[in-house]
Amino acid sequence: MSTTKERARARDIGAGVSIKLNQLFAAGHPRGGDEESNADVAAAVSGVLDRPISGSEIAALRADTHEAAGDSAVLAAVAEHFGMPAGFLVQDDGTHDLAAAQTDMLRVLELIRDLGAASGRL
Repeated sequence: MSTTKERARARDIGAGVSIKLNQLFAAGHPRGGDEESNADVAAAVSGVLDRPISGSEIAALRADTHEAAGDSAVLAAVAEHFGMPAGFLVQDDGTHDLAAAQTDMLRVLELIRDLGAASGRL
């Protein structure tokens, strides 16, 4: 049985995951293009995991309302789909500083894309 403190920690981790998922969607599209749909990401993740993942499951993860937030395989596949290491979303080994640096990198790439830099490279 989990304690109140453990449930609160899991909820906080889930909230962090949903924020990072939404950052991936926001940064992971060409300038002027639309974000990938939850269904498209789910299809890609389903192919990687060789099991069905629905668009509504991805939407629930993004909204922090899905219990699969603890499913590290799904989170790793989503991160890798957007070109990020699995550790960006799956952090159970003390990689919080790395994740913070990766979050900053996403923001920089998003700014470069929005400013229209050719190919998004520095």
